[in-house]
Amino acid sequence: MKQEEIINKAIHYYKSGKDVFSSDIRDAIDNLPHHDRIHTIVHVIKKIKEPADSYILLGKLNETFEWINQDDIDTIRKRV
Repeated sequence: MKQEEIINKAIHYYKSGKDVFSSDIRDAIDNLPHHDRIHTIVHVIKKIKEPADSYILLGKLNETFEWINQDDIDTIRKRV
């Protein structure tokens, strides 16, 4: 899946009340190069208009993605 497809599908899930980073979205993100993974997560979180939901997703990133580290999380927080 391309980045844009991942972002659109994740936002569709969010609007439908589903898990934004469900297993198919996580797998698609995991298959991207590292920089693109960060970029995609930033765009997904930016498109979520409800600040509380964005903060919840940010707080769960280390539980959601095995590859993510604190530097990645800090980078994502700076960009959103």
